[in-house]
Amino acid sequence: MQRHSITESFQFLQREDDELLYRVDWQPETDPFLRCLGVVNAAVLQARGAANRWYFQLRFDTQDDVSRFQRRCSERDIPIAIEQVLSGSAGEHTGPLLTPTQRQTVALALEWGYFDVPRRTTVVELAKELDVSDQAVSARLRRATKRLSQQALSDAADRNTSQSQINRS
Repeated sequence: MQRHSITESFQFLQREDDELLYRVDWQPETDPFLRCLGVVNAAVLQARGAANRWYFQLRFDTQDDVSRFQRRCSERDIPIAIEQVLSGSAGEHTGPLLTPTQRQTVALALEWGYFDVPRRTTVVELAKELDVSDQAVSARLRRATKRLSQQALSDAADRNTSQSQINRS
C-alpha cells in the first residue's frame, strides 16, 4: 500500500478477531472513482479487492448524494454496480453486523443449543469444537450479542443517512 501512487498515508487502528482496521488517506486526483467519491463527500467504510474487482461499502449523507455519485460515475464511464442501499442513523454500526468468527461461533452455539433453556452445550464444548479458548468463545458471544441487541433496539424512525455497497470493475 505504501508504494501505490493512490495512497497518501495509512495507519493501523485496531484488530478484532480476524479483521484489521486501517485509516487510509487517498490522493483522489489520481483516480476518477475517488474523485467522484470526494465530490459527494462519501465515506469509505470498507474496501476489499478480489481478482480485478473492488467491493466498497460507502456512506453518503443523503439519498441525493447516492444518485449524484451514480450519475457522476456514469458520465465518466466508470463502471459501478450498486448492490444495496440501506438507511441508518449516524451512530449505527455500518459494516457487516458480525465478524466471520462471531458469525461462526453464534451459528454453532445456536445449532448445539447453547441458547436453549436449559442449555444443551457449554462454552467449553463450543471452544473445543472451534479449537479456541473458552474465553475467546465467551468474548465472541458477548460482542455478537451486543451488536445484535444494538441493531434490534435501534429506532428505525430516526434513519437519516444512506449507505451503499458499490462494486467497481
